[in-house]
Amino acid sequence: MDLYLIARLRVKYGHVAEAAEQLAKFVPILKPYGWTLLGAFHPVIGDFSEITDIWAIPSADAVTRVLEAAGRGEIPGFSEVFLALREYVESETLSVCTTLPFSP
Repeated sequence: MDLYLIARLRVKYGHVAEAAEQLAKFVPILKPYGWTLLGAFHPVIGDFSEITDIWAIPSADAVTRVLEAAGRGEIPGFSEVFLALREYVESETLSVCTTLPFSP
């Protein structure tokens, strides 16, 4: 079963570019943990303060393992990016998902 982490971020007004710049730094940081960024999206119609990232992850508990390791300071660069993002992001919702049968 393929699993995906969907990260939905609400960004402070006028700070999408800065948030996106910081989020891009997670790609090489999370790659050694089996995370692959499949897409990063920003609306052209809709809520302009929103960013959605879709990551392929190796397992459902990969999210917990990465967040716990980051909290212990074991993932180089994670804390710096996370702290920088706090300046631009109001909230974040994480969902671990799989595909439905009709998904291509």
